[in-house]
Amino acid sequence: MNAGKRGLEGPKRKEPTSETALRCSVNLAFPSVLLIRVYLRSSAANTLCITLLRWPLSLMLLALVSVCAACGNQESRRIPPEVESTIGTVTDDITNERYEKIYKEASDLWRGAASLDQSIEVFKRLRAKLGKIENRSLHSAIEQNNSGGPLKGHAFIVTYQTKFERGEGMETFTLIEQNGGWLLARYFVNSTALN
Repeated sequence: MNAGKRGLEGPKRKEPTSETALRCSVNLAFPSVLLIRVYLRSSAANTLCITLLRWPLSLMLLALVSVCAACGNQESRRIPPEVESTIGTVTDDITNERYEKIYKEASDLWRGAASLDQSIEVFKRLRAKLGKIENRSLHSAIEQNNSGGPLKGHAFIVTYQTKFERGEGMETFTLIEQNGGWLLARYFVNSTALN
């Protein structure tokens, strides 16, 4: 009996996977109805489905282009020069093993989460396992304006695909705007070479 009920329900609709950032489907089964579904995957892992039905083609294309532009703006923002400068300074400090300087110039969030000794130990462990940074390419840059939580206020989360001397990985810099400048709030490296 369950099999009969399942047959009446029809096939289950496949939802976008977590890897899906944007997916469009067009259904032209009925010539009088043009159906376009746009699935968006937000950073909060919610899915938004916009269905455009019987709109003039020009309006549908305009809506689709607007949605795609909005998606692109969230993930691929240009990095402001001040943020790039702070990342460059932190990178130079890491390269030259100026770990105490990084700690002293970091945000209150960084200093509240780890002591100076803990920060130095982490940087030394990263250096011992991965070596110096050889090159990197931008993977993503996300700008946030948060009204609450640990990253309250204006923040940038910048991720790079990075080649180190002894491996590759993803580097993530989280910077917050504090006291009129950009300060390091978090630094994270994900690499199989750290195992």
